[in-house]
Amino acid sequence: MTTVIHGPGTDADLQTLHEFLTARGWSPSEYATLDENGCPDTESGWIYRPSFGGVEMNRVDDATPDKLACAFTTDDDQLDFVIDSVGSGSAPGRTICEAHVVQKWRAPFDDGDELDLDELAEVLDRLESQARAMDPREFIECLFFGPCGRPD
Repeated sequence: MTTVIHGPGTDADLQTLHEFLTARGWSPSEYATLDENGCPDTESGWIYRPSFGGVEMNRVDDATPDKLACAFTTDDDQLDFVIDSVGSGSAPGRTICEAHVVQKWRAPFDDGDELDLDELAEVLDRLESQARAMDPREFIECLFFGPCGRPD
């Protein structure tokens, strides 16, 4: 079992996580600041580019579906490692079905907390497979024409 531990002096653990993710096809977010080893800042995190079968799309805020992504976030003073599933934008006043809304997977990551990479691999096996198979057109139609093409 390989774990990543959060706390003082854990830069090597973050590098281990970075190597684990990049070996699976993840890359730093385009918004990330990279360290000398290519590891992104923890807030920008990583993106799974093979999402949607690797199709590249022009970005339109609140309309372009988001690729599978992960980063460290702080909510209510709790640091978490969060994976955001593939999901649709959130145009105001529009309803998105459960299959197309972004879902979050969280693991607490405060000082001393451990992230089990074997457990993470099981979660990613499922999410990466789903992300690769997704059709971006389905997300866009769901967003603009009502839940899965049904008018609101």
